[in-house]
Amino acid sequence: MKTKTVMHLSLCRKAGKLKGGFDAVVEGLKEGRIFAAALAVDLSDKTKKNIIFIAGHLPNPVPVVLLDDRMDDIALIAGKRVGVLGVTDRSLAKKLCELGQHQAQMREENTLC
Repeated sequence: MKTKTVMHLSLCRKAGKLKGGFDAVVEGLKEGRIFAAALAVDLSDKTKKNIIFIAGHLPNPVPVVLLDDRMDDIALIAGKRVGVLGVTDRSLAKKLCELGQHQAQMREENTLC
């Protein structure tokens, strides 16, 4: 099942504004070309910590969205199986963050039930 965030990431890819893979995203973060990062739910904890650390310790910190989607779901839109994605457009990154916040709220509401 595709979530709104995955559909948005698909739009980013079609627009040519999506980078995939740990190395590509880290390079883009360090060069200031990535404005938001997204991490798959089944990504290793070590990789998640590394991306969050790098994104948070830049001169201009970059938001990181934790997706509810697995790498297999992301592979359908990214063209390859990756757990780390970076958005290279400011407005698309802003929308991804909004969708990520909504996704987090839904996750919290579901755990309270």
